This record gives sequence, C-alpha cells and structure tokens, in this order.
Amino acid sequence: MMIKILKIFLRIQFLRRNIVKCIFLPSISRKMINDIELSGSLKKNLKDIKTLYMNVTKGNKISREKLILYFLFGHKLIVVAKNIDKEIIGLELYYFNKKDLIEGTIHQGFRGVKQEKQGIGIGTVITSHAIGHFKNAGLSGISSRVSLNNISSLRSNQKLGFHPVEEYYDKKMDEQRYYLICDFKDDFSEKNNFFS
Repeated sequence: MMIKILKIFLRIQFLRRNIVKCIFLPSISRKMINDIELSGSLKKNLKDIKTLYMNVTKGNKISREKLILYFLFGHKLIVVAKNIDKEIIGLELYYFNKKDLIEGTIHQGFRGVKQEKQGIGIGTVITSHAIGHFKNAGLSGISSRVSLNNISSLRSNQKLGFHPVEEYYDKKMDEQRYYLICDFKDDFSEKNNFFS
C-alpha cells in the first residue's frame, strides 16, 4: 500500500514539475531538411508515437504520467520527423527531471527511429533541431542517458556536443550507462573524445 502511494506521489510531482516548466516553453518550430519535416508533435500524433516507441523499445509503453504530459505539451516536448507522406519516422521525447530543474537543462528521455530508416542520420538531425529549439528557449543544455553498448547513439550524441559526466550501472536495464550533458555554452566540436 505504501509503495503504491509513493508511486502516485512521484507521478503527481513529475507532472507538477513539468507542467510548471512547460507553461513558458515555446512550441517547437517546423523545419524542412531535404524530404524530412521536423516539428513539435500534435495531439493526433500520440497514437503513432506510442506505436513507434513500443516498436523501438521491443514492447515497452510510455508511462501514464508522460502520456498525460505529452497530450498537453507534445508540441513543446516532442520533436517528430516525418517523411513526405507525413508518416512519423523518428522522434525524441523530452521532459524535466529533478536534476534538470537545478541545472537549467531538459532531459532527452527517448530517441527512436523506425528500423528501416536507422543509420542514415535521422536521429542526429532530430537532436540537432531540439538543441536549437531548447537553446533558443533559454535553457542551458540537454541531459541524456545512453547505454554504453549503444554505440550509434553515443557517437551521434558526441557529434552534437554531449559529453559524459557520470558512468553508472542500471539494475533495471542490467547495463552500464552514461549520464550525458550537452552544455549549450560549449563548443560543439569533437574535442571530447571520451566515447572512442
């Protein structure tokens, strides 16, 4: 019973923190790069976002509190990439964790690209658009967590200026992971070759 109450409390705390931060956050702008349209998510995209998330994560679901948050503020927190047929081929989900409130950052909670579109730089393009958006919104950076065995995401993040600030073992995932920061004040060169 106590655990259930604690979970409800943490969900409410998460939603309160994020709603307060999102009120003044601008909507993600629309941008075309070749045949890919980048934009904030619309409410009608939520079903496709849930499906892509489940496919990429092999059956995991977006939590209830995040679904509520993305229903309310997907246009400010989700960057979607669509092809010329307006089909979502990639996305990034953002939110504010407790550490982000202290550091003035936002957390990249998930980045996923349809399997048949992986390996051609779509994820990097999405993150690059998010960096521009959140930098212009007045945030100081983006935090992220990536497993050490996810070489493609690590390399993509490194190219965009992310650097590891902590390495830890995630019991739930049974993997070694990095907690990374993309500090908007830093020079986004590959000067930090930590991943090699």
